[in-house]
Amino acid sequence: MTAVDDTPAPVPPPPAVAPLGHLGTVAVTQLRGGPGGTTFALGLAAVAAEQGMGWLIEADPAGGVLIGRCEQLDGRRSLVDLAFPGAQAPVAPPELAASAAQTLGNTAVIVGPEQPTRAYECVARPKHRWPGNLRHLPGWVVVDCGRLFPGSPALDVLRYADAVVVVTPPEGGDVYRFTQWATEGQRVVESPVLVTSGPGRFSPRQLAREVGDAYLGPLPYAPKEVDLLERGASTSHRALYRSELVRSLLGRLQSIDAVVGANARSTRGAR
Repeated sequence: MTAVDDTPAPVPPPPAVAPLGHLGTVAVTQLRGGPGGTTFALGLAAVAAEQGMGWLIEADPAGGVLIGRCEQLDGRRSLVDLAFPGAQAPVAPPELAASAAQTLGNTAVIVGPEQPTRAYECVARPKHRWPGNLRHLPGWVVVDCGRLFPGSPALDVLRYADAVVVVTPPEGGDVYRFTQWATEGQRVVESPVLVTSGPGRFSPRQLAREVGDAYLGPLPYAPKEVDLLERGASTSHRALYRSELVRSLLGRLQSIDAVVGANARSTRGAR
């Protein structure tokens, strides 16, 4: 596959984004299997990288998929290096994370092992308890936690996250699962939010009425644009910066920024 020509188009400028007031860790998860979780995490980290610095950490206990989807990424460095650092590894969290990361476009990516047993160990039984140190990384940190099955070790990541995004199809049963999970004491952070992906029975307007402010909107179906992101294009690439996908992701990032701020104020108020 040929390399991506990532020369930014001279005019017009990329879509403006309001200044982001916060930095934080965003856990992206699904309550059952379905499309869009990893794609949303990848895109969100890419637009965050354009605003400063963006990290993407693949922490799906069932095994990573980014190595298979992104030919620029490989398994020579991975979540194993963050969860089980060697004796000569850096001690400080930013340097340790950087030593485990690869670059995809402008995003620092820590891929998950493809082997499920190894991926599970990195999340469930790490030598280095990395989720609590994500707050020390510069920029936005997006963690792809995969499907949140009962007893998933990724719950530990959610506990440390500043915002939790659930990606689900726009179907009644899936949205019901989200509302139940968010309101019946199963949540581990304040105010989880919902993004929909793929076809379904319900329109964004219907979902907004059902879920309220917790619904951030849909992830557009854009396979060509997603392919460019997987090949390492930045969101300022001339085929991306005006696309519906990037505009949508910028809007989702701004909404998540507001959620992080609201959750921080709620935490301070509870002390």
